[in-house]
Amino acid sequence: MLEDLSVAPDMDCECYETLANFNISSATLRRLTLKNWIPLVSWNEHQVVVRAPNLEYLCINDESLSSYLLHELHSLTTVSVNIDEHSLLQDIEDFESLDAQSDRLLQLLHGITNTKFLSFSTGAIHNFNFKWIEPHCAAQCLLLHVKRIEILRFGGQKDEMELVKYLLKNGEGLNRMMIVFMNSATKKKLCQKLLRFERGSTTCEVQFL
Repeated sequence: MLEDLSVAPDMDCECYETLANFNISSATLRRLTLKNWIPLVSWNEHQVVVRAPNLEYLCINDESLSSYLLHELHSLTTVSVNIDEHSLLQDIEDFESLDAQSDRLLQLLHGITNTKFLSFSTGAIHNFNFKWIEPHCAAQCLLLHVKRIEILRFGGQKDEMELVKYLLKNGEGLNRMMIVFMNSATKKKLCQKLLRFERGSTTCEVQFL
C-alpha cells in the first residue's frame, strides 16, 4: 500500500522535455513530495495533476512554479511550497508572461482547500519578475481553514509585500503568520509596514525572524 511518495524528473533522460502532463492518482497516498527541476525552456509545457483524497502532506520544490491541478485533496492539512533560485535565471530575460505566474500560484491555492498550515518561500520571487495580481475572490483555503502561514526567505520586494497583504486580509481563520527575512538590513522598516496591513482575523499574530 503506497503512503509516501517522492517524485523528481530524471535529468539524464531526454524524454522529460517532451512531457506535457504528469498525473498522480492514489487513494492511499498520505505524503507527497514533488521536485520539479525542469529546464527553463520547458516551463510553459508542463502540468502536474494530483488526485489523492487521503493525502495529508504536500511538499513542492519547484524552480518554475509549474501548473499544478490539485483535485480531491480532502484530507490535506500541511502544504510546503519552495520556489527556488537557479543560476540559469541570469541568462534569461523573457521566458513567460508575468500574469501566468500569478495565475498558477492562485490555481495552487484553490486546490489546497482544507489546508491548515501553509509554508512557502518567496526569496526568489523577484528573480522571476513575479507580478502579483490580487484576484476578485479569495481562495477558499484562506477563508475557511488556514490557521498558520510561514513565509521563508522574505526579501521585501513590492509584489512580495502585496502577496502578504492579500494573505493577511483574506485569512479569516488565521491565528499566526511567521515571516522569516532573507537579511536583517531593512527588517525593522519592513516590519512596521507589515504590521499595518489589514487582517481578516482578529486573533492573528504576525511574528518576524
